[in-house]
Amino acid sequence: ANPASEAICGYPPAELLRMNMQALVLPEYLALVRERLQQRIAGISGEINLELEIARKDRQRVWMELMVGSVVNKDGQLVAIQFSARDITKHKRSETALHASRAYLKRIIDNAREVIFQIDLKGHFLFINATAEQFSGYAPEQLLKMNMLQVVAPEHHALVLERLQQRISGNITESNVEFEIQHRDGHKLWAELTTSGVVDAEGRLVDRKSVV
Repeated sequence: ANPASEAICGYPPAELLRMNMQALVLPEYLALVRERLQQRIAGISGEINLELEIARKDRQRVWMELMVGSVVNKDGQLVAIQFSARDITKHKRSETALHASRAYLKRIIDNAREVIFQIDLKGHFLFINATAEQFSGYAPEQLLKMNMLQVVAPEHHALVLERLQQRISGNITESNVEFEIQHRDGHKLWAELTTSGVVDAEGRLVDRKSVV
């Protein structure tokens, strides 16, 4: 164990040399560590990496990324297993916060009274909120396999396509259009569509469209 290991786990190298690695690993990760060690012992080549939490000497939990390597003798026989580790706690906390933020935003969008969705430049749904099922009769996961025109009444296809093409060509900055939706059960209902483009850092329309 090199001196840098103390900064991560809190144990000086001399103390680590009297310990088993598994004493650092939190119980819920022990099976994963044993599996990776067995893979290396069995001679599986290539990179063997894993992410796990350890308990520092002060009992704080620390996320680590481990790269598992082999130490062999002159005859190519495995004699030890070598790890290189880095502390990824800040990254994991940021990742957790981002997931929580996205989940919160999704709850807000799903509870909106309006249908909020995105399509690509060919009209295929990329994202759609839960409210869409009330309007179309299709669940969001079904709509994500469909094209927008499949829920637009046929007599309004030309109008909707015209407005979308205007958006794609950049001829309009905001577009409102009224048309009828063809519900899954066959009945129709009127809707007002407002479109806005999704652009990159240079202001260019990317291959998707945000439609509300």
